Amino acid sequence: MNGTLIRTTLDLVVRLIDTTTGNPPTTDAVRFSRGGRPVVAMNKGGGNHIFINLGREDFLMRIEVDGYDPLEKQIEFPEEGMLETDVFLMPSENAYRGGRVITLAGRIPGLSSIEAVSLSMPVCSISEFDDKKNIMTLFLPNRRIGMEGVYYGLVHETEAAYEKFEVVEVISAVSVRIREPLQEEYLLNSPISRVVFGKVEKDGSFILRVRDSATDLRYLVRIEAKGGTGFQEVDFHDLEGVVLKAPKKKAARKKEEEPQPEGETPQEES
Repeated sequence: MNGTLIRTTLDLVVRLIDTTTGNPPTTDAVRFSRGGRPVVAMNKGGGNHIFINLGREDFLMRIEVDGYDPLEKQIEFPEEGMLETDVFLMPSENAYRGGRVITLAGRIPGLSSIEAVSLSMPVCSISEFDDKKNIMTLFLPNRRIGMEGVYYGLVHETEAAYEKFEVVEVISAVSVRIREPLQEEYLLNSPISRVVFGKVEKDGSFILRVRDSATDLRYLVRIEAKGGTGFQEVDFHDLEGVVLKAPKKKAARKKEEEPQPEGETPQEES
């Protein structure tokens, strides 16, 4: 009797993350669809959903999770290997899990991105950074590190700004490896907070939500619009009259020309 060979291919892994907590959603009521048709996934726990024999054609995926706003994610496969992608879910205002949320909404013409980090609830602070190995050493809070694959902001308190980075590996109890080297100067013990992502529409309308989980809900909001980036401190417990402003586009710095030796003039390339 001849056996039947069945080939399976793991094409896609989607990790669902609650953007307000950094944790996976606690519900199993998750639905994926493509072109209005359901797409079957296997729930492997920890917010991870795997797709087998899905094919390699790029598509727009719709994701619906109970207690969160539905969203669409463009799936674009690499030339080789499977695709792993993080999806940050925004809790619905009427969510019955996780407690009350507070919404900041508005419209900024030309807005391309909006996100924020907490100023009052950092997860840790920076001790040092090895820019050759991309390893960051941390001053730890009284809890275990769980920072893999999540975006964080290193806050520059004196400038009211932060630099975003992505953790790709926990090296030890007090150190992590980040994807790209830090580009900005920082002070010892500068706070690090997790990035909360907002939602932006094509017309510049935005929604940014945080959990009402502390008495102090001050956040530093990062706004990208019309080629500029700006920051604005917002107290989510005092939103009356708060208007986010579009950042001013900074003039590009002119690269200084290298001085030429005396008696020589620059030669044009042929």
